[in-house]
Amino acid sequence: MSGSREGPAQLWNTGTQFLDSIFEIRTLAYLLPVDVGGLNLFDIISTTTKSIRTFDIESSTVVAFAPDGQSFASGGTDGIVSIWDVSSGETTDQFTDHDNAITALAYGPDGDVVASGDTFGYIKVWRLDTGEEQNTT
Repeated sequence: MSGSREGPAQLWNTGTQFLDSIFEIRTLAYLLPVDVGGLNLFDIISTTTKSIRTFDIESSTVVAFAPDGQSFASGGTDGIVSIWDVSSGETTDQFTDHDNAITALAYGPDGDVVASGDTFGYIKVWRLDTGEEQNTT
């Protein structure tokens, strides 16, 4: 993966060393841990390094942004998956059915589901409109 502020992100095939895909990025942000439990959200498209918002997240080890960038999911050692609203900084939902630490998170392409994986290899898919578990493998 390569890219810059002025252009699209590019995905390269390391085997062939040819360009596979080009992605247009409209918003790019990242989360960094803060000293006393939490994450700071930064916008890296702008020229400022000022934090946009701090989220009070105690045990997060993995995050994933929704396709629209309006929310993100976090998961951690407590086995809880939390959905966060970027604008308000508040949680909008929590899923507590994992018995182990969350190690992977991903949104579906439409942003209507979140998949979570834990240290024992269980994968759960959550519907965000109903909060129900859709599938477990």
